[in-house]
Amino acid sequence: MDSKKFLAFWGWKNLPWNEPIALDRLYWQEPTQIICSRLLLSLQRAASLFVLTTPPGHGKSTFGRWLYHNIDQDRHDVAFFSLLQTEQSSGWLLPKLAQYLGLDPATSTNRNVLARLQQSRLHGKILTVIIDDAHKLKEPEALDEILALIQVQSIAANHVNFVLIGNPRLSQVIQMTEGCQHRLALLADMPGLARNDIIPYLNWRLDQIGLPAKVVGADAHNYLMAQAPMSFAWLESLLEGALMEAFLRDQRVITAETVQSAVQYFGWSKGLMEDAGTEMPKPAKPIPGRRKQAPAQAGKSGGGQPPTLDLNSLYYKSSGGHDPEES
Repeated sequence: MDSKKFLAFWGWKNLPWNEPIALDRLYWQEPTQIICSRLLLSLQRAASLFVLTTPPGHGKSTFGRWLYHNIDQDRHDVAFFSLLQTEQSSGWLLPKLAQYLGLDPATSTNRNVLARLQQSRLHGKILTVIIDDAHKLKEPEALDEILALIQVQSIAANHVNFVLIGNPRLSQVIQMTEGCQHRLALLADMPGLARNDIIPYLNWRLDQIGLPAKVVGADAHNYLMAQAPMSFAWLESLLEGALMEAFLRDQRVITAETVQSAVQYFGWSKGLMEDAGTEMPKPAKPIPGRRKQAPAQAGKSGGGQPPTLDLNSLYYKSSGGHDPEES
């Protein structure tokens, strides 16, 4: 597929999924707004542990970046780590903290880190450590360093908070870990994408990428509603794939049939159709000469493999006036 033609078809200069996230225009569900407000207020108390979980595909990494940029910089120094591998014991946190504090991770000890934290405390700021993908802390022993740093503040006030963000498995580890219950300042489950939020979120997302809400037809709306429960990531992938499919079909409106063809072509049907509860419309036959290869030039992989999803596009909220609930 010629990516220039694809961009011109929808009136874009660049692929919207490659644009950086607008953290001031996130799509918040009301329960998530309440959790965020409570978290920002609670973070003013040091020596605490905060745990937030949400189902996979619901923008936890986006939330972590939002939190990093919205914590009061006059009151906090903020470190943001993302776990790249499973941790089943202690020893993973100290090198990360040492590096953040300007120490040599290879030679630093608990004493060095505590001494540097004491120096930082003289500036009157709280060190808030945000850890994304914290569900990779598989065993209670992996939380030992966090709990030790919180506990030692009862003796020497180092003013350190930890915010752990992960999928629901994280809650299980927290409940299994002795000592966590007495250190928790907040344990909250952020809601997934509710059925009633599917169409509002879709309209906001279309507004963000410069397309009118009418690009997605009513039958496509009904089809998407029938697929609930769904994640933000699934809905984002479906929209992106349907826009490609509509271009290949030379259609300016996304129909239920367009969405289903995208689902089948990109190999998403197994995950999408589980407990869907409705019969899918039969796909139209491919238009001759227009679907010979996957649109790899547009940043997606073919051959039955799911496309790479950019989580930067999740939780967008426009400042425009297209919210159906306000109209």
